[in-house]
Amino acid sequence: MAVQLARNPTLSTVVKVQRVLEDAQEPITRYEIHKRLGGSVNYPVLESVLNYFAQMRLIVDEGKKGSVLWVHNTHAKAAKLFLSSRRVA
Repeated sequence: MAVQLARNPTLSTVVKVQRVLEDAQEPITRYEIHKRLGGSVNYPVLESVLNYFAQMRLIVDEGKKGSVLWVHNTHAKAAKLFLSSRRVA
């Protein structure tokens, strides 16, 4: 009987990975992400988080041997939403 690894990341893990990617501000390898997380996130869980981010179009992912780049700019989106919601008097 084979034991299946749990690949369901917690919200805190997702946030940790997001912060690493946002702080990098340039393409970064999976190894470097793992290293910057202090090895606290195993590779199957990291892969799940990156797949989620890719599906949500928050990152550009070159695949397992390539780099990952955070492309979602929350500040610009929030500013645009804020400005569009203001009334013109």
